Amino acid sequence: MKNTSSPFDDVEEVDFYSPDFIPSRKTNESNSILDSAQSIYKYLDDKVYMMDDVKKAVSTFIYKALKGINSEKVLLIASESGTGKSFLISTLAEIVPNMVVTCSSSMVPQGYKGGNHLTTVLNKLDLSPGSVSFVVLDEFNRFLNKGLGSWADSGLLSELLVLFDDKDTKINASGSEEKPFWVNPKNIFFILLGSWSDITDNQSKTQFGFCGNPSKVHNNHRPQITKEQILDTLSNWPELIGRISRIVVNDNMSEESILRMLKSTKYSPIHKIEEELNVKIKVPAKKMREFAAEAYASGTG
Repeated sequence: MKNTSSPFDDVEEVDFYSPDFIPSRKTNESNSILDSAQSIYKYLDDKVYMMDDVKKAVSTFIYKALKGINSEKVLLIASESGTGKSFLISTLAEIVPNMVVTCSSSMVPQGYKGGNHLTTVLNKLDLSPGSVSFVVLDEFNRFLNKGLGSWADSGLLSELLVLFDDKDTKINASGSEEKPFWVNPKNIFFILLGSWSDITDNQSKTQFGFCGNPSKVHNNHRPQITKEQILDTLSNWPELIGRISRIVVNDNMSEESILRMLKSTKYSPIHKIEEELNVKIKVPAKKMREFAAEAYASGTG
């Protein structure tokens, strides 16, 4: 009887944000990859499609931080959902030591029981003197929205701003007020990720009017976010703008860009399946275009 089992049948899905998630790291080769910004970029470029400006910015950011060369403290990346932010970071986590990724939209200030605290995130890092660590805060625009007149205005952003500076600060081990310790955030670096969909959603909703096109409002595709729009939104938090070293905006995916990816032997998931299963898969051009159209229409990348 033919075995119809798949090599993926026993693969257990792990929540990327789970406290138990430990990214696999290529320890034997990671040291050489981290020797230059160019080698970091090449590693990412071999695996991650498009996002060229983001890959260059991240590569430079990581290299400078590890080498202590005019280090940038905070990098903000704006990228539409489905363009590969999470995949980029998970790929980066394979080679970068002492990195933790968390969904900042679920964070709550100290003093609130349960939930995700900044100190809980820091407890996952090696904060010993001389060590360099990285904190990736996903859904950062949702984190900021909590501070607009809501209960989180009590200090969640203030806690983060303190860590963006290089002054010693007291944090609580495991969220316990009974075990505080001091840490110098000088060697803690932050990558802030967000789609900023609240901005582009509002932009879409304003299309009704004499010049509006209602047919374009109810779809899965948001307008391209711009750096100027992000800066305008951040003006609500002037103390934050001065602490962000660089803002990088990624281009949205188009149907044509998805089609190019599917046809690429370097990035195509079809090609990766061929390599994984040692098979040959032939997809007609018409069917390939249908795949691209369906992927684009879904709005999920």
